[in-house]
Amino acid sequence: MLNKEIFISIVVPVYNTEQYLDECLQSILKQTIIENIELICVNDGSSDNSLEILNLYKEKFPNMIIIDQKNSGAPTARNNGIRVATGEYVYFIDSDDYIINDNCLNELYNVAKKAFLDILNFNHLILKNNSLKKVSIKRENNKIYTGKEYISTAEKGNITNPPWDKLLKRSYLKEINFSYTSGIIHDDAEALLRLFYNAKKVSFIDKFVYVYRIRANSITNSEKTEKGIISTKKILETYTYYYDLENDKGVKRFIKSLIFNRLVSYYDLILGKEEFINKYLDNYESFKSSYLNKLERYFIENEEKYLTKYKNSKNKLAKKINLNYLIRRFRKRYLKN
Repeated sequence: MLNKEIFISIVVPVYNTEQYLDECLQSILKQTIIENIELICVNDGSSDNSLEILNLYKEKFPNMIIIDQKNSGAPTARNNGIRVATGEYVYFIDSDDYIINDNCLNELYNVAKKAFLDILNFNHLILKNNSLKKVSIKRENNKIYTGKEYISTAEKGNITNPPWDKLLKRSYLKEINFSYTSGIIHDDAEALLRLFYNAKKVSFIDKFVYVYRIRANSITNSEKTEKGIISTKKILETYTYYYDLENDKGVKRFIKSLIFNRLVSYYDLILGKEEFINKYLDNYESFKSSYLNKLERYFIENEEKYLTKYKNSKNKLAKKINLNYLIRRFRKRYLKN
């Protein structure tokens, strides 16, 4: 290890991405503050040549740490990376993605350092079919919020789940005892409120930093399995915990929108198989009765079915519903878009 101050610890979970790993690592090693970067790559039981590629890079880059674990999933890999990180800030990059500018991490660090930020949020791009699309967070540039203020002013599109569009202060992660929940799908969604809720200083910089690659074989149907249901249930438990904890109307409004959207997914997943209905419907009913009003319940249980499954149904009530009215009313009340 070089005797340099570590500004940023970059944690890269790696699983069978030999085709993209070189591009990812090169984008990191080209950074202008590379001597002040600690690169932590966590091989998550890859069966391809990913580990061999990591070992080759390790020979060239002294500030690189390789953790080789049995396949446990990206959340566990990120957590193991956090445990050994020594940088002032922590940044997560997926091994099939990359960062786009040689000076971007230097710029992010300087902004975060100067303002003593716990979290710095920024923009990203999506790469699909060799085409890049910008995804902008709709926030005032460089405005400083508390975590709760950031949540309470959230609207659709200006607060995001992914770990890779945020620079995180390591001492803050330690202070809140933060870790990703292992064994679930969409662990970043489950972590969102836990990450922001107690932050003292959060800001956004209108800068495109990260390229998120959508691969044809990276889209999974696992959400349709029982693991998807269990994961959604865990996310709902986290959301409802913070909803019950909070008194601020703005925070509750945003969390309510999260609860609603997850209950839409939960209901749809449960309907997938009769065994899921028997096993999980009571749990859905409990969430529904505690957190949804009559309009929202009706939207979930009738409108979604009406749209997707029952257009030709003889159900008179379903045919009378004006879907657009319900969507407009719900968005006006909760999502403001």
